[in-house]
Amino acid sequence: DHAKTLSRREQLIMASKCKAITLETKYQIVTAVDANKQYKKQIADEFGISPSTLNTILKSKDKILEAYHSSDFDSARKKLRTADYKDVENVLFEWFKSVRDENVPLSGPILVVKADELSKKLGHADFSASQSWVERFKHR
Repeated sequence: DHAKTLSRREQLIMASKCKAITLETKYQIVTAVDANKQYKKQIADEFGISPSTLNTILKSKDKILEAYHSSDFDSARKKLRTADYKDVENVLFEWFKSVRDENVPLSGPILVVKADELSKKLGHADFSASQSWVERFKHR
């Protein structure tokens, strides 16, 4: 057995590594607690998380349920953050789709310029698109 050959120190290091939990798993945890069929400790053990992690998830229960039932979130996501300027992203995405449908090639710098232009029209004087912002936009 591999686990028995590891020293206690190695086991603790492996166990303490931070594991990101998907939205799907968080939803399953919340529903398991809501079903109240087991103690929280048993649920934490079942999902391989600490009781403190379980409590952290339960503190975000409403956000988790809302995100899970929302079409904006992929259940494989691990974080519940949303974009700061969602309206800019929505308008930019609509513009992007219309330009792409016309087979116009688009690059990152073009998206930066258009995002800045749209943000000004939407009244976001403090918004400034950058290449890294465009990369995150593409991911979203």
